[in-house]
Parts: sequence; structure tokens; C-alpha cells
Amino acid sequence: MLTQEGCRSRQDRLRKRLLELELDGVVLTDQLEIYYFTGLLLSQFPAFYFPAFFLLETDGGSWVAAHTEDGEALVDDRVTYDWHIMYTLNPDPMRLLNKAVEDRLDSQKRISRIGWQEEGIPKLLADTVASRLGPDAWVPIDDMLAELHK
Repeated sequence: MLTQEGCRSRQDRLRKRLLELELDGVVLTDQLEIYYFTGLLLSQFPAFYFPAFFLLETDGGSWVAAHTEDGEALVDDRVTYDWHIMYTLNPDPMRLLNKAVEDRLDSQKRISRIGWQEEGIPKLLADTVASRLGPDAWVPIDDMLAELHK
């Protein structure tokens, strides 16, 4: 398990790189990246993928949206969505996540230049970020994330 101290150090390194790239924040959806930066281990058990979303502002704020409140996460806020209907898996978790993200972004300050995982963000979530935050520039950060893992 990752420690909160280690996650804080990784977030600090990420924020430093975001400053260098003149980015106001980053959005991540890959569960391994969310785990790496927050310590929140999102299980894919029982072999079912529950999508998640993480937003980190360069100047300090962060939040995660996921299907559960279980587990520690180094974030300022957590948002959840109902993954089930009477404990039967909901057939459309991405739309449920998107609604939770959409609602949370309504109170999010504008981000002018945003870093994003070009390889992993679903169009539905990217469209929601675009419509709610109105960034002037989307900057792919996949290579930068890979460098931070070294």
C-alpha cells in the first residue's frame, strides 16, 4: 500500500511539473495513476471496471470521483456515484460517473490550461470537462506522467 506521505511527495512533484508546463491543473482517469497520486486503490473485483476521475489543481486543490468512499485518498474532496440498483450492477457506470463529475465541476473554478491523459480519458468525460471548465488549451501529459514514475 502507498503511504499518504509518499502520495503527497508524488503530488508535489506533479504540481512542480505542471507549473513548469504552465498548466492550471490535470485530469486523470487511469486507476493506476489515481492510485499512484492519491493512494486510493480502486478494485476491479469482481472483474468489473468501475470508472473513476481525479482532478488536481496546480495551486493546491484536488478531488476524486469514484464508485466508493472506501479506502484512504490524499484528496480534498470525494464524490461518489451509485454503482448498483438494489445491489445489481448498474449497466452504465460511465454515465453515472460523468453525472457525478458534472455536478462537482459546477462548483470548480475555471482551469485555463489543463493537462490530460490523452491515452485514457473517455470522450464523455472530456466533453464534460470542456463544457464545465472551458479550458483554452488541453495539453497531453502522458509522457510527463511516465517520467514521474521513474
